[in-house]
Amino acid sequence: MPVASVTGSAAAVSDCGMGESRYFQSHRRERPKPVTETCPICGERAVLVQDHCHTTSLCRDRICGGCNVLLGRIESQPTRLEQLLAYIAGWKAQHASGGTRYRAAKV
Repeated sequence: MPVASVTGSAAAVSDCGMGESRYFQSHRRERPKPVTETCPICGERAVLVQDHCHTTSLCRDRICGGCNVLLGRIESQPTRLEQLLAYIAGWKAQHASGGTRYRAAKV
C-alpha cells in the first residue's frame, strides 16, 4: 500500500489497485475529463465510481452511480430486494388481470 505525505504527516493511501502516480493524478485540482466505461452490473456506459464494502472497507469494482446507490440501499437490508421484487410482481399480476389501470401523474 503506498504511503503519502499529507500536510506534513504520513498517511496510508487506500488506492484500490490504482498506481501511486494515478492516485495523485486523480486528486489534482485540474481533473481530466471523465471517461465513460461499461458498468459490470448493468452494462450501461457511464462514468464509474469505486464501490467498496462498508463493513470491511475493502474495494470491490468500479460501477456506475445508479448501481452504486441501489447496491448501497439493498446491501444494508438484503430482504428489501425480495420485497421490491414481490411488489413489482404483485402489480404486474394485478395489471395483467385487468385490475387497477391508472397511470401515474406526470410531474
